[in-house]
Amino acid sequence: MVDTVLVAVDDELSRMEPVATTAAEIAAGLDADVCLFHVFGEAEFETYLEEFGYEAADPVEIARKHAVVQDCAAIFQEHDVEPEIEAAIGDPSTEITAYVTESDVDHVFMGGHRRSAAGKALLGSVSQKVLRQVEVPCTISME
Repeated sequence: MVDTVLVAVDDELSRMEPVATTAAEIAAGLDADVCLFHVFGEAEFETYLEEFGYEAADPVEIARKHAVVQDCAAIFQEHDVEPEIEAAIGDPSTEITAYVTESDVDHVFMGGHRRSAAGKALLGSVSQKVLRQVEVPCTISME
């Protein structure tokens, strides 16, 4: 049974639109709760603080103002699903894995990059790392 889904939101709307649309359709059909989860890098978070005129802020507050998070939330709202927004600062794969492990997430949706085998071996991939570390099903939409 899928009661709660997590959508790992990155910075690319073109990659996130199909992920959010698919997740919204599934979540609406299952009447599942949805968490939009965005991980800020340290420098990225500092840039947003400056842009919004804050000295300090909770990452969730900044995520609620993040354009891609807002666009993803709108996709869910079009499907009559009101997503929760959560955020963290740090390494995306580590933070996503920690959130999934510590929460009652039943399924993870992520966008992915098409990379060569050598590129994956050398550079790694957030989606690849999360897939290996979480114990719940994952759906990855490739750009």
